[in-house]
Amino acid sequence: MNNFNISLGNKIKEIRNNLKISQEEFCNLIDNKISRSNLSKIEMGKISTTTELIKIIIETFNISPYYLLDLKEDNYTIEMESIKNYNKLNERDKIKVETYIDFLLLEKDQELSTSMNIEGDDTNKKSS
Repeated sequence: MNNFNISLGNKIKEIRNNLKISQEEFCNLIDNKISRSNLSKIEMGKISTTTELIKIIIETFNISPYYLLDLKEDNYTIEMESIKNYNKLNERDKIKVETYIDFLLLEKDQELSTSMNIEGDDTNKKSS
């Protein structure tokens, strides 16, 4: 048994337990793409699964592939997802998002400016 199979099996079992469904019910929900006995073996990490089955589980249960495969999302992926979501918005909502981003950046600049002034005051007090 390799670590990937064990990790994936644990995640699949965790998903199933969180949904409070049996192995049989899980198999039914994925159109019986695997048998209950094979699901049991997958959950124990005894056998590997196919990429097709992984894709079906991700789509059927609306699970993040990063979660299921125990991967870390990189910044590029997060940014691309944000861009895709932004592009789905209508023009009015895009303006709202841009305005909010401008507000957050302004707020951040003001916090930075305030903290620099406080540090500058502390430095002046120490040198007096």
